[in-house]
Amino acid sequence: MRRSGKAGISWPCQELTSDPLLKFFQPGSTSLLEQKLCWHYNWNKNWDALLPKTTPDLHIDVEFVPMIFAPEYLEDQYDLQSGASCLLGYNEPDHHDPQVAVQTSVATAAAGWVELSKLRSTRGVKLVSPAVSFDIDWLKSFDPDVPPPQSQQQVHNFMGQATKWLDETDYIIKYAWFGAVRDPENLHGVHPFNRLMDEQGEITSFT
Repeated sequence: MRRSGKAGISWPCQELTSDPLLKFFQPGSTSLLEQKLCWHYNWNKNWDALLPKTTPDLHIDVEFVPMIFAPEYLEDQYDLQSGASCLLGYNEPDHHDPQVAVQTSVATAAAGWVELSKLRSTRGVKLVSPAVSFDIDWLKSFDPDVPPPQSQQQVHNFMGQATKWLDETDYIIKYAWFGAVRDPENLHGVHPFNRLMDEQGEITSFT
């Protein structure tokens, strides 16, 4: 089995040490797991912050992917692990058992999502949606509740950053900004701050 870059393993902080986790990744192992696994997580921001019995010089040579367990963990005392390709969203926010999750309403989760996204070191770090335990309706309701931009200036700033990146990236051959419409119905849910033309057919100051 070849490593695809997808398969990982979870390790609970209740174990108090990450030492046994190393066995899944030891070089030279003939185990199918060792040959396939290439990342791990432990429901926390940092790979050893809540595992006090971990050997100080322990080194696990695969990617650790941090998680923001719940909105209230955004501002706890632990540093976010650097160098990860992804940042995992909330853990089972729909679950009612406090032993495994922090039950969180869609509105509360969405309110913290903008701050969570700011924790990424670069835009290249993928932001992974909350992992629900069973309530698909919770997840379906989540995205529409993410707060919209608070001002046209915010969208203007983003447009400047995005188009600069698009212009400077060789493999992007063409792009087009959506928002050149007169009838608001033709925005199809896109925020009016994106408009390049008003209802009278005049080009907006956004350009």
